[in-house]
Amino acid sequence: AESAHEVAITESDETGAPANVTLRVGTTGDTPSARAADFLARHALAFGAPADQLVESAVEVAPDGWATVRFDQVIDGVPGHRAGIDIEMDPEGVVVSVHARLFVGVDAAPSFTSTEAEARETAAEAGDIAAAFGVLFDPARPRAAWQVDGSLRQMVIEDGSLEVLESFSTFDEATVEI
Repeated sequence: AESAHEVAITESDETGAPANVTLRVGTTGDTPSARAADFLARHALAFGAPADQLVESAVEVAPDGWATVRFDQVIDGVPGHRAGIDIEMDPEGVVVSVHARLFVGVDAAPSFTSTEAEARETAAEAGDIAAAFGVLFDPARPRAAWQVDGSLRQMVIEDGSLEVLESFSTFDEATVEI
């Protein structure tokens, strides 16, 4: 109802919640961060998560004044794997688009049964491990998992079964001619 023009919504295949929205909604505040926080205070639940689960992680302001503010979803201290919301604003602070991938309706962090050491052991092929931490995985079927960041691979390992759910190289392969 606040939008200055018709709202266009694309829903998430994972959750059915709004995933991509174009609109024109004014905000208050002196900075892009304050303006985005104002928008979320009023509208976060429309995207499926309360504003207190959304933690600002990045602000990009272009030379022409357009800004994008990124919020990561964190539930009881546990980050949602690749979960967050991006708010794009014009130079006057009007929100023009929102891109969201959120764990919808999750009010509490999952319980973990495996240990960080077990996750690190499972991820031996990741190389030298820089970090291993608990995450919430898969908005369609939320569950506890471990994200392991290694020198060779980043992996996500299901908590209970220690099954590798996701694995990708940290290197971009390229053909080089000399």
